Amino acid sequence: MRCAWRADAKLLLLAAVLGGIGWPGGSAGPDARATVWSPGSPPAVATVFDTRVLHEIAITVEEKDLATLDRDWSRRVPCTFSFDGHAYVMVGIRRKGGINSLSPLSEKPAFSIKLNAFIKHQRLFGIDKLILNNARQDVAFLNEHLGYELYRRAHLPAPLTAHAVVTFNGEPRGVYVIKEAVDRQFLVRNFGVADAGGNLYEGSCPFDDPCTDFLEQPQRMELKRQGEERRNRDDLRALVKVVRETPEAEWVRAVRERLDLDGFLTGCAIDALANHWDSYSGNVNNYFMYDRSSDGRFVFIPHGMDSLFGVDGVYPDIEVRSPFAPPKGRLAEDVREAPALAGAYERAIQRVLREAWDERALMERIDRVGRTLHSTTRADPRTQADLARFDGAVDRVRRFIVQRKAEWLTRGG
Repeated sequence: MRCAWRADAKLLLLAAVLGGIGWPGGSAGPDARATVWSPGSPPAVATVFDTRVLHEIAITVEEKDLATLDRDWSRRVPCTFSFDGHAYVMVGIRRKGGINSLSPLSEKPAFSIKLNAFIKHQRLFGIDKLILNNARQDVAFLNEHLGYELYRRAHLPAPLTAHAVVTFNGEPRGVYVIKEAVDRQFLVRNFGVADAGGNLYEGSCPFDDPCTDFLEQPQRMELKRQGEERRNRDDLRALVKVVRETPEAEWVRAVRERLDLDGFLTGCAIDALANHWDSYSGNVNNYFMYDRSSDGRFVFIPHGMDSLFGVDGVYPDIEVRSPFAPPKGRLAEDVREAPALAGAYERAIQRVLREAWDERALMERIDRVGRTLHSTTRADPRTQADLARFDGAVDRVRRFIVQRKAEWLTRGG
């Protein structure tokens, strides 16, 4: 095994008085109910991520802010935001997306929505941030929905998802995947209030830049809330030092003290079985690392699972890889090469297939998505085209799920 590696308050009040949206007591018309979260209100993520409902989202951005929204992905501009009739003003919005999910504002862009960007404590049923993914790669609108569900069925933390039809400045933009943001609220929900203070890092593939493997370049990992909370990277550097410098005989024990190794192996197995080629182990991309306060061990959190099952809207002929294909992520490679972990990855594959890869539950989830998407009465071309995409790809997803389990469970690794 290798051990060296390579607001202005007046403007807000004026907007509330004139617009009557997103402010206590305001009204946005007969079909919209103004809602503002107040401290102490219980979270209700189940309402936002109700998979039985095709949610209705309407976004309006003023003409003067459109150019900024289209060109500056790092800067949020204000918008009015309506979710199933609950309306808000001064919500922060920015475009988002990776290399293969980018889309201009004139087409079907993905968005990051931050309810409290301009109005403190404003939230949607207790949620202050959510992601609207355009599913450019997720041709059946099922990849993220099922991928994160596999993680949850394996008792690992993963974002919640649902579906919505989105209107932008009065123009229908089609079907979107609503995704829970991996932020402090996510950490509280999955790890508890007392444990949500640890460092959260994101690894990705920036434009025109190599993907970030934390073992090689820990300084390039994005440390969330670094500036405002004066956080440092001592914890990540300590993990890197352990992984890279610990002698082979002590390596597994030392790594287990700094990393949820069993969870990492299980996540690698899920990614490989689901053909998540753009994951940490597959492409050194799309991963979060959270330093769990309760035991000082890092946990990997899945991200960007929009290209799974060999069904991809950008690469229709994407290769379906063996779960035992060589990984690109250095930690995944070292774990699979460690003599003291011989057979551990193969056992993780078999455990995921037996305990998490529940065909009946996954098929029921797929059927529910189909019923939900087809519940819309929208007849606009974009929505109808998205429904046709789902109908044309859904059987391929079903076949993959059935065949993948049958093929690898019988092989026994």
